[in-house]
Amino acid sequence: MVGGGPAGITAAITAAERGMQVELWEKKNELGGLLLAAGGPRFKKDVMDYVHYLVNKLYRSNVKIRLMKEATPEDVLAGNFDKVIIATGSSPVMPPIKGIDQPFVVGANDLLTNKKGYGKKVVVLGGGLVGCETACHCAERAEEVTIIEALPEILMTVKHSKNNDQSLRQLMKDCDVKTITNAKVAEFKDNKVYYEKDGKQEVIEADTVAIAAGYRSNTSLYEAINGKVDCAVVGDAEVPDNILRAVHHGFHAVRCI
Repeated sequence: MVGGGPAGITAAITAAERGMQVELWEKKNELGGLLLAAGGPRFKKDVMDYVHYLVNKLYRSNVKIRLMKEATPEDVLAGNFDKVIIATGSSPVMPPIKGIDQPFVVGANDLLTNKKGYGKKVVVLGGGLVGCETACHCAERAEEVTIIEALPEILMTVKHSKNNDQSLRQLMKDCDVKTITNAKVAEFKDNKVYYEKDGKQEVIEADTVAIAAGYRSNTSLYEAINGKVDCAVVGDAEVPDNILRAVHHGFHAVRCI
């Protein structure tokens, strides 16, 4: 198994329970993958509880766990494995916006995992699930939080239950999160966000800008070894999606071996 997120961990545990000899390689020093960011906000404690459950179950299994292990194509092929499960996850998309490398512009995941802090005025670029949750997370300490979304409405592309949708929207209302839709960001400069809305150039001040512009699958390892060894790709490495799909995909990838 390559990758220690929910899909990789589930696949590893399932394989071990079926009597297979299993190794799990994780390039970082911590297991959990993007669940660590998903469970970062205080109101997502149930997700973090699930991370701890998965990780503890993995350590109780017979899986050989190798942290800080970068899976290169050469190392994978040299292992002579009967089956390789690619669960390399996905990476945040950083849109090609002028000034996105400015120090006050950070990735949403860095805020959700408390790797970086934020100021009193926060602007979140992206009104999807991660963007809205990041906004609510920051609103606990920030004085003003604003979401800028290119689409006509927030959460337009999110597929979740009506209850979850209503709960998140109510939380945003309670946190007084402001939204600017149908807006296209042009530049980040001098702690300001320059954007266009309704044909007019606008600007908003920001101590911190959080980028939540979606995710892109990490497919380079799969592309390098596919056809050279029996392998399968699972979870976000195939298509960025939700936790439930990643867990199911990891289980079913091993169930039929």
